[in-house]
Amino acid sequence: MKIKRGGRIKIEHNAGILWVIVTLVVILILLVSYIKMQEREASSNSECESDSGCVLQETGCCPCTMGGKRECMSLENATSYQKILQDCPRDIACIALYNCEFQDCRCQNNRCMGK
Repeated sequence: MKIKRGGRIKIEHNAGILWVIVTLVVILILLVSYIKMQEREASSNSECESDSGCVLQETGCCPCTMGGKRECMSLENATSYQKILQDCPRDIACIALYNCEFQDCRCQNNRCMGK
């Protein structure tokens, strides 16, 4: 801040600091948005009220007995995966690797978990 003749005050702006502040605010907004999106996805993939609301579902074109992956999820999300997996090619090459982490699912704290 500079005081000019006649008692007028002139504020000098530092453009570098302004850009740093703007950049940090944008990064903070993006980070908060990303975290909220991840929380929404996690809750939508796992909501349940009882063990019967959870199922094991293959999440890729290869079964977990052949290198693929399966997860515990709600019946609603499993239905969505089944529709997507209908587009898997019939002649896909899968690796001969047993990758099944869970044998069954349970509902714990309103989330589908493997057991």
